[in-house]
Amino acid sequence: MKEKMIAIDLDGTLALDNSYLSPYTIQGIQKIANLKDYQVIITTGRTWLGTKAIYDACQLTTPVVLYSGAYVLIPHSHQILQDVRIEKDFLMSLLENEYFLSLLETLIIEYDVQVLRLDHVSQLSKQEIQKFKEKINFVPTSLVLAVNQGKNQELMKSFIAQSQTYAYRYWGSVYGEVYHQNLSKKEGIDKVLNYYHATQKDLIFFGDGQNDIEILQYAHTGVAMLNAKEYIQKVADEVTEFSNNEDGVIKHLFKKLNIKE
Repeated sequence: MKEKMIAIDLDGTLALDNSYLSPYTIQGIQKIANLKDYQVIITTGRTWLGTKAIYDACQLTTPVVLYSGAYVLIPHSHQILQDVRIEKDFLMSLLENEYFLSLLETLIIEYDVQVLRLDHVSQLSKQEIQKFKEKINFVPTSLVLAVNQGKNQELMKSFIAQSQTYAYRYWGSVYGEVYHQNLSKKEGIDKVLNYYHATQKDLIFFGDGQNDIEILQYAHTGVAMLNAKEYIQKVADEVTEFSNNEDGVIKHLFKKLNIKE
């Protein structure tokens, strides 16, 4: 039997609303990961620092897709299968744009385990912004923003959209991320499929959010969460019977794979 890839989003999907996994889900992932011919692939918008504890708790050894596809890592060997960065010139141009800065409360850039954070951005002087720029000694994979007013989310989206390379998506009234327009979790999981000599026909994916749409449509079996919004569920092949807070992924997989609890 050719190996099957079970790719799973974290937030709103595998994780509870408190961002952690239940003991039942951890044990379930361990059981499925030990099955012959199945590989469990965490596929998330999170950073490695935000994913590592869950990856380790599940005792995984597989690649992990991070930053919504921009960074694909095999943690135990630190082999990198994909590494797409936010261009430093673009980042610097943002930090020199007064309109952009006026919309911001916080800016966070990350690469692997390197993190830089700037708070109260709209209130800072040009000299303070310059000091932050001088601290940037890496090219980031992730650029997370927190706007200082809810209405600024759409303003930020419109501003970043002026770029021919990048776009902006947000969740709630505060946080959002800048990402490559032509990059999604689909491109990240393709690197994993190539690594295992597998194809799209071997892929099952579980997700709940806007950044899961491309891969839900791409996977042979795209499974949306019960707690996902209706427009997400409509692009999926299946919908879980239970929500993320009810161990929906594990219960769906146990039923699908005929695994006894």
